[in-house]
Amino acid sequence: MLQFWFATPGTPEATYAQRRNVWFQKRDETDRVIRDRFLFLHQQAVAGALARWEAEPSSCLALILLFDQFPRNLFRGTPQAFASDAQALQVATRALDRQFDQFSSTDPTPGTTAVRSQN
Repeated sequence: MLQFWFATPGTPEATYAQRRNVWFQKRDETDRVIRDRFLFLHQQAVAGALARWEAEPSSCLALILLFDQFPRNLFRGTPQAFASDAQALQVATRALDRQFDQFSSTDPTPGTTAVRSQN
């Protein structure tokens, strides 16, 4: 999931110019891919079945994306696109409390510092 969102570090696809097409532009193809690949995970997250993902920085970031960013694509134009924002904020706050926003030499996950943007 993180590789889909951030792409492989060092590749042309991982540049901001390329990722912003995924992150900020309304594209039916992006919405379809996210729906096909990640709707089930979003549903599990909302139901509380992925709470264990909060244990590690990388999976915690993935959980925040499932609550905050992916719903924008999954439910575009509906109130449901924002329905899990409070859950995203709660997870991000706990991640900050555990200092998951710090870079780690053992966890070079691209975008780990994106947790900061939730604060």
